[in-house]
Amino acid sequence: MDKEKKEIKFYVFKENLMKHSDYFSKILNLSSPILYLEHLTREITIKNVDYISFYQILFYCNNGYFPNQLYYNMYDWISLLIVSSRFLFQSIFNYCEYQLKNFITKETIEEISEYASVINAFQLKRYCHLYKKYYGLDNNIENDDDDDNYENDDIEEKEENKSIIGIDMDSKNNTNKSKETLYDIDINDSHINKVDENNNNNIILIIIIIILHYMLIMII
Repeated sequence: MDKEKKEIKFYVFKENLMKHSDYFSKILNLSSPILYLEHLTREITIKNVDYISFYQILFYCNNGYFPNQLYYNMYDWISLLIVSSRFLFQSIFNYCEYQLKNFITKETIEEISEYASVINAFQLKRYCHLYKKYYGLDNNIENDDDDDNYENDDIEEKEENKSIIGIDMDSKNNTNKSKETLYDIDINDSHINKVDENNNNNIILIIIIIILHYMLIMII
């Protein structure tokens, strides 16, 4: 953490991050003039994402599990679901859906179901729907054709299932934490030249500026 600039930094191997996140893959391969500065300085600005959740996702990518996840509560998993959804960490997103099912009760069903709808967590939403029907909590369901809507879930699930690939992080920086959300950029299918195989060119420095609430990803 840079106390003078109020920044939190992460170092991540570029190619591994691209393999794990469709979002970062498109951003780092995009040859758009909009991202000229990002490619020139080898850093990307990210805004409005919970830095702890982002760190936990990077940790999971590198180790295959979340740090101290036995102590996570419902809102920890919801935060991870939101961040993984934004950055298209699909396998982690699916895992968070699975974990949140364990927190569904008659008291939490409405809140979790609402998050599932907003984030388009189809499997979690389906589970909530079936839970309501089983316990007779669906008397005021808005759409009577919800069951029909779930007939296509198998197709949607196939689209969601993508393999997870580990991310190598600089050991000196892998205990840092972050705060932000990437601003939405229209992604096209253009790609830049193949990434240099030199490991030094494959490391990304992720910097989060707390006061301004944005993060920089620097490719060194």
